[in-house]
Amino acid sequence: MNRQNQTPYRLPILAIAIVAVAMLIAGSIVDRAEAATHNTSAVKSAVQEVFAEVPEMVAVAQCESKFRQYTDSGNVFYGGYGGHMVGVFQVYSLVHQNAAATLGYDITTLEGNIGYARHLYNTQGLTPWNSSRTCWETVVENSASTTVSTGEVVTEKPTRAELAAQLEKLQKLVALLTTLLELRNLS
Repeated sequence: MNRQNQTPYRLPILAIAIVAVAMLIAGSIVDRAEAATHNTSAVKSAVQEVFAEVPEMVAVAQCESKFRQYTDSGNVFYGGYGGHMVGVFQVYSLVHQNAAATLGYDITTLEGNIGYARHLYNTQGLTPWNSSRTCWETVVENSASTTVSTGEVVTEKPTRAELAAQLEKLQKLVALLTTLLELRNLS
């Protein structure tokens, strides 16, 4: 097969690899929070990891739900306008449920709620959360002044079990990438 015939396969293989890496990373981040359904600290950590470069979105989650995806009884957290706002980012289900599902997000799960919130942020910025703007702007301002005054950022260290789970996922990723390379060599 000549080199020209192989070229069209490179981009899809690279895209598959990138998506696989993103899914594994997002999955490992959210797995820890899903395991601790009622643990708002774990939910906060998941939000902070996905939105590490966007402190406003961490503040949005704090203002919208106080970092709650589930109620104390384990049910999905609904609140806001008519009880139709779902989860940690209080996604308006009547407007976004079908669009989220079409994109592969289940906004009733932590992973889906965070993932769809990331999609909304990437496509619309902070506009979907304008109703809580006063709150999250204040949170961002206060956290910026706290970080400046103390000079340090506090992060939680992962447990051995969390590290082992991440290692296992990375090993699966290596196997997947090896398979992709083998497929590329076959074409």
